[in-house]
Amino acid sequence: MANIKPIGGGQPRPLTNAHKNPARASEYPKWSPKGDLIAFLRAESEQVRGLYLMSPNGEPVRRLTSMTGIGLSWTPDGRSLAFVDRNSSGEPFSIFQISVETGERRRLTTPPRSTFGDTLCAFSPDGRRLAVVRFGSRYESDLYVMTMDAAEKGLERLTVDSEGIEGLDWTPDGQVIVFGTHRGLWKISASPGERPHPVVMAGIDGGARHPSFSRPTAGRPARLVYQWRTRDVNIWRWDAGPDTIRKVPGSTWFEDFPAISPDGRRIAFASNRTGANEIWIAGDDGSDQKRVTFQNGPVVTSPQWSPDGERLVFSSQVGGNRDIYIINADGSKSARLTWEPSKEEEPSWSRDGRWIYFRSDRTGIGQIWKMPPEGGSAVRVTAGEASQGFESSDGQLLYFVRGMDVPGLWSVPAAGGTETFVVADVRQAFWGIADAGIYFIVSTPQLSPGGPTIRFFAFSSKTVSTLATLSTEPSNLTPGFSVSRDGRTVLWTQAESLQDDLMLIDPWRP
Repeated sequence: MANIKPIGGGQPRPLTNAHKNPARASEYPKWSPKGDLIAFLRAESEQVRGLYLMSPNGEPVRRLTSMTGIGLSWTPDGRSLAFVDRNSSGEPFSIFQISVETGERRRLTTPPRSTFGDTLCAFSPDGRRLAVVRFGSRYESDLYVMTMDAAEKGLERLTVDSEGIEGLDWTPDGQVIVFGTHRGLWKISASPGERPHPVVMAGIDGGARHPSFSRPTAGRPARLVYQWRTRDVNIWRWDAGPDTIRKVPGSTWFEDFPAISPDGRRIAFASNRTGANEIWIAGDDGSDQKRVTFQNGPVVTSPQWSPDGERLVFSSQVGGNRDIYIINADGSKSARLTWEPSKEEEPSWSRDGRWIYFRSDRTGIGQIWKMPPEGGSAVRVTAGEASQGFESSDGQLLYFVRGMDVPGLWSVPAAGGTETFVVADVRQAFWGIADAGIYFIVSTPQLSPGGPTIRFFAFSSKTVSTLATLSTEPSNLTPGFSVSRDGRTVLWTQAESLQDDLMLIDPWRP
């Protein structure tokens, strides 16, 4: 719900009547440069929001357009807004611009088809440049700057290996961009021609979101406000017979991307408890936790066990390029497998250990490829767009999803061939394969109105059954899922202990 509150103190005042109708909640408000309007978003369906304008005095409101993202930025003259949208599900998010007066829309960015897309933006104070947050995948993003007269031809990348940028703004002099991530509040020079490095402003014991500068006036320097978030992400476990759900012991930081070992006695996972994402292993009950990787900076995700339980494959982003790596489970003999300038991620093993499957966008779209764990030439498996895949227990088929926002499971012969639709409602990072079938989480209220559920698609009967209901909100679920080969244990990840505060830097000093 959108509220307005004096900086000097006092009670917040609701701007809309969302408290009377929670389904019409207002969010992501943005002041116009003159302070005479507030733009905000209002959910209209599961994936669509309406962009509205209103006076600071409150309603009535005016609907401007619909959009599928959350990023908003006013042009300095207040005559138009940049926002995030896409033309169809499955394509990358892009930045659009809309006239406040006429409602005319035009497209500003066209990210590569293989990326998740552009999710946030901010105009420079003079309106000549636009800062853009581009997610190469769902988990990593980087900061770019484009000149408005050259559009994408003038797109310049400022950061490498950034972890989930969650808001940005320009300093009033237009020389620096401040942005928030899961690891704190950062700033970076935006001067053309420089090769800057981001500098942390507020520590890494929490995440910073949505920084926003006030406009300096005579006798009043600029101030910076931002949202400070502490969040604990944990691995949870469901066991069949007895039907139990419990949390796997971890840290007060992130534990995600769990993977159950082939013998069911160990789990691998990613954690940022040391300040950087690394791969860890533990007993199946969370005991005896040990760090495996020591990359100290690049975002490391998606560990998967070899069939003999001796090695792990994972993806890591080094030097701005995500690639596939392999390492012994004891942390020795780490090796990089892919070296192409394209992006390689979401690895998994063949059942006989002779191949490693992974997603690659080397052809311009995301497809699943495979290569030997010793290295060598990669072989394309899927012809159409594909993302995360796992081989069947007999090694004959590869099951896969198309993309993060394209629900549904498909299969293809492991050697390549015809791609066949299998079952609906399976989403990337929320499913896994066991010997008897597919296990997955359904969390959308329309499909699972009683809360998120674990479901099972049986290969033998081709039917779907519900196994358990999770005691968490759909919005708390985070990417990460694994199932044991016998189907008796399922792991997933969810956020807990979420706390948000507003922080003020007054005055701002560069």
